Amino acid sequence: MRGALLPEVTQPIFTAGRIRSGVRLAKAQRDSALVQYERTIQTAFTEVSNALIAHQRVRESRVQQEALVAAIVDRKRLAYTRYLGGVDTQLNALDADRDLLRAELDLRQIKLNELLSVVQYTRRSAVVGNNTPAIWTQERNEDDERQRRFD
Repeated sequence: MRGALLPEVTQPIFTAGRIRSGVRLAKAQRDSALVQYERTIQTAFTEVSNALIAHQRVRESRVQQEALVAAIVDRKRLAYTRYLGGVDTQLNALDADRDLLRAELDLRQIKLNELLSVVQYTRRSAVVGNNTPAIWTQERNEDDERQRRFD
């Protein structure tokens, strides 16, 4: 009986250092993985925040460009009224046409950038787990209303 008990008692004594170092290694790996995870989450939140800020700036730019287009549409209307009334030259009316075209092209580019900013946000937020911010639902409704006015 004594011989059968002896290997069980001596075995943990000789492997205690190896088990302790294995536990320390596992704890160090766990801590390292936790730090890496926290860095990844912080980076993801930063990227989402940056994407939202970029979207907001592009949206503000689009609103300003839409106001500019509306003003140039008025200018064009007045320029053609003056031309047809014989008060102004055709050159000024054509300049208004050219300016309107340029402003509308700029507006289309800004709208494209706005859509790309939504894509960037969606990509970034997939990491964090939030895909549709409530503010965009409100923005979409405002945009639809604004678009109806321009069409």
